[in-house]
Amino acid sequence: MSKANTKGHAAGRQLSRREFVRISTLSGAALPGISTILAAPTPPASGDIRSGWVDHIPVCWVEPKKLRAGTNAVIWLPYLGGRKEDAVPQLRDLAAAGFLALSLDPWQHGERGRESDEAILKRVFGNFRRHMWPILGQTTLDVSRIVDWLPSKFLTSNSLHIGGMSMGGDIAVAAAGIDERIRAVAAIVATPDWLRPGMHDLERPAELLPPEERR
Repeated sequence: MSKANTKGHAAGRQLSRREFVRISTLSGAALPGISTILAAPTPPASGDIRSGWVDHIPVCWVEPKKLRAGTNAVIWLPYLGGRKEDAVPQLRDLAAAGFLALSLDPWQHGERGRESDEAILKRVFGNFRRHMWPILGQTTLDVSRIVDWLPSKFLTSNSLHIGGMSMGGDIAVAAAGIDERIRAVAAIVATPDWLRPGMHDLERPAELLPPEERR
């Protein structure tokens, strides 16, 4: 991100949808391949990372240097097997651009999960519709609860942005479809089709998963 963009927003200029998507995409483009992501350790806690619970939803966030009434907020969602702490690099980039940036643990992930990353991947890909769709649906509803909470906690703007990678992007698209307060989406390697046509095997990227593997 250029210094000009950061300084411009700090002075009060709101980022356009195009700029938001560019920042989010550049941040996501810096991430390693999916197999590396799944093996990567959770980033360590830092003084700029705040965390808490919104009802049953564990969240963490990074505040911009100047947090004022009307600040735009961004929700950034992790991939399958990921947790809110894995989004910290993106949250920091977005906060540097003037956003209040927040992530949450998807349903059955992080602080509200009971499985290892490997176990949840095995279960979900064993029956994609039965196990993945409830995660997508419940987390989409959770996003709307966070959208309710943000203005009451931080006096943020009533319209906000959302994004995510892979499963996080799927949820971001779904959330924008049911909540008109979300005005921009940056979804990376994601789809609005929960059958995920054209999806490849995570362990064998050259192999396309047949439809029956996503039953």
